[in-house]
Amino acid sequence: METRYPNSKNKNSEEEGNQFQDFVVDLLFDMGIVIQNYTSRKYQYEKGENKQGIEIKLDNWCSKSKRLSIEIAERTCIENSFVESGIYRKDNSFLYIQGNFDIVFIFQKSLLQLLHKSGRYEEKEEETIKAFYLPFTDAEKYAAKVVKINKNR
Repeated sequence: METRYPNSKNKNSEEEGNQFQDFVVDLLFDMGIVIQNYTSRKYQYEKGENKQGIEIKLDNWCSKSKRLSIEIAERTCIENSFVESGIYRKDNSFLYIQGNFDIVFIFQKSLLQLLHKSGRYEEKEEETIKAFYLPFTDAEKYAAKVVKINKNR
């Protein structure tokens, strides 16, 4: 199967992201929020990740680093130019959910844009992604909701 991100360090990143998305769909369903995800690239590019306007991002390392890596631009391979993505992607998203299987943060997307534009946070650029780091202390302060996963349930 062809990958959309041939230069990604993690060759399973797309599948891991899909599993996290399914995890969040179940988590939100238990909270009374039903998400109807789009599965085709056509609908995801034209409309967004789902009908409800909720972007979901996996951040595998956030529990260890105690910060979120909030995406602001991406490119599918190093030969391409960066395009706005993540919190700047032009789609129907107004909520932005990020985390991993231990902790999930729910943000208003426009608030994350304001935090990034404040210039207070460190930025990074890798081969295929640009992001800024939001420490957990600030993430917990600015998130609309934080869900800590109880592994014993």
